[in-house]
Amino acid sequence: MATRLPTKLKGLVETRARLGAEVTRLEGLLADTTDKLKKARKSLSNTDATILHYNDLLDPSAIRPVRGQKGRYGKHGSLKATIALVLAEGKGAPLTYSEVANPIIKKLGLKFASPELQTDWKYNSLRSELKRMLAKGVVERVLQPNGKNTRWRLTPERKVTSLEGLKALRRSKRRKV
Repeated sequence: MATRLPTKLKGLVETRARLGAEVTRLEGLLADTTDKLKKARKSLSNTDATILHYNDLLDPSAIRPVRGQKGRYGKHGSLKATIALVLAEGKGAPLTYSEVANPIIKKLGLKFASPELQTDWKYNSLRSELKRMLAKGVVERVLQPNGKNTRWRLTPERKVTSLEGLKALRRSKRRKV
């Protein structure tokens, strides 16, 4: 017969289990970051060697680092285009935020340091972009009978399957106004 744990000990056991999962997740992020750091250092070293090959009087370490401008989602408009593609793959079926978010995270290779940050992204960045697309008539909101679980789909008469299609839709919308 199993012995029953006191309440305080049971709480500590549950806390320990959650902390163990958090440590495992963070160790995975650390391993991924360590690999990226090794690759970046190797690329930097190769670039320094190439610079010295062309001009041995130039000191590569004297070149100050700069942060390049790259959008969070890649090329400008990638998030909007990816949302449109995911909704198009839904073949007109209304999709929830999660059903839209999960394929976008995979397609754009997004990584989040914690589940809370992923939830923040879903309800801030993704929802904001969907609302902008709603205002432009690209998507429509489908409310459920219970008033919860808002779903989204492409506006039926305006199927968009690429970034170019989205740009064309935007141009046609401007002409009608």
